[in-house]
Amino acid sequence: MDLEEFKEILSTAVEELYHFEAGPDAGEEYAVWQETGSRSLYSSGVRCGTVLKLQVDLYTGKENTETLGKILDVLEENDIAFMDPIPGFDPDTKKLRYIIECEAV
Repeated sequence: MDLEEFKEILSTAVEELYHFEAGPDAGEEYAVWQETGSRSLYSSGVRCGTVLKLQVDLYTGKENTETLGKILDVLEENDIAFMDPIPGFDPDTKKLRYIIECEAV
């Protein structure tokens, strides 16, 4: 999987999607994704694959948003490993923020 494929997968779950930073006109609910690194997989001393490490941050003003479930569903449907979302409040945006760490091959 490459970064463009990851972006396309996410865009099926959330309407407003940004890379690295939300735009100034971001609405009530949006997601920001970014790559956070990678690691290589080796077999018998030969690199046979790369795991992309990614993070998706969902910002929302809704306490029980359906969008979080939609994001997790599309990640699972596309065999993208993810950690349980870490909920919190973002004081800069005054929104709930769910951090989802992912890995894709």
